[in-house]
Amino acid sequence: MKKSYKILFSAGAGLLAFPLSAFSQLLVMPLLGFAGFMGAQWGLGYLAPVIAGVLTSLLFTGLNANAVCSCVMFILIPLIIAVYGKKKLPHRYAALALLLVMSFGLYLSMTASAIMRGAAPYEDVVNIWHEVVAEPMGSLFSAFPDGEELGSVLYDFADRLPDMLMWGCVLSAEFFALGLILFYRVLCKAFKIQPAPMAEFTLWRLPKSSMIGLGISALAVAAAYIFKLEGANSFAFAIGIFWGSVFACQGLATLLFLFRAAKAPKVIPILTIVLSALSFPWSLAFLGIFGIREQISKRRQLFLKYAEEMKARTGAEKRAEEYAKYG
Repeated sequence: MKKSYKILFSAGAGLLAFPLSAFSQLLVMPLLGFAGFMGAQWGLGYLAPVIAGVLTSLLFTGLNANAVCSCVMFILIPLIIAVYGKKKLPHRYAALALLLVMSFGLYLSMTASAIMRGAAPYEDVVNIWHEVVAEPMGSLFSAFPDGEELGSVLYDFADRLPDMLMWGCVLSAEFFALGLILFYRVLCKAFKIQPAPMAEFTLWRLPKSSMIGLGISALAVAAAYIFKLEGANSFAFAIGIFWGSVFACQGLATLLFLFRAAKAPKVIPILTIVLSALSFPWSLAFLGIFGIREQISKRRQLFLKYAEEMKARTGAEKRAEEYAKYG
């Protein structure tokens, strides 16, 4: 691609970064992924317009703590993707780095100002919910039969926000991290660039240290309850969502591997994925336990090793038969 076209792409991304980073964290994510792709494939200098656009939006929206945290997150995301693509790092390392940055970034972008003034972290979120959603919608519903009951549901939801906020950020960060990695690979194919190979999902597994991390996380949750820390429920839910989702992915990968090994009909894996999605979050429990069990037993590795041994043995037997046949 000509350098002039690269400059146009970079400048256009920078112009879009200004309004999107100020008003929509969801819509700006693909743009940040594209910026990371440019930094990886064309040079880190092509990230400058996007970073400039993010910093400019910060000046226009106000230098409050929430905006600063959002800005830092928006700058780190394309840098992580650029390093991941340029150095061809393992996909799981890039996904983990993005997950950590976005989990903290999303949470602090909604709570940093409240924390700075010594209030409860969720105070601003609850107030915004009341002002933007509960009160206007409650007034609207009051004009209809049973409208007061619908309005009370919105107010009751605000009481659950403190416990939902942190794990909601973790769940959103997992979705964005996976989406950005896949989006990077789509961009590579669109620009006719060969991306780093990715293992089949049926063979995906967590690193050996994951069980240690799970144990440490469990101790941290127990300590939060023992010392009666504020937000212990929210912290526990966030930790549970994180480990439940990653082990559930491993459990799903194991199930699909077993279906393929058993040569099950193609409709079975599809139904498994659909039912897992429809039964969320309860499916996390079943698949998570299945994933933890597989992490300990390593049945897929044992099955593959056995299959290779049988293949080698069959090959040796065939060669012996040929030698016996022809002398």
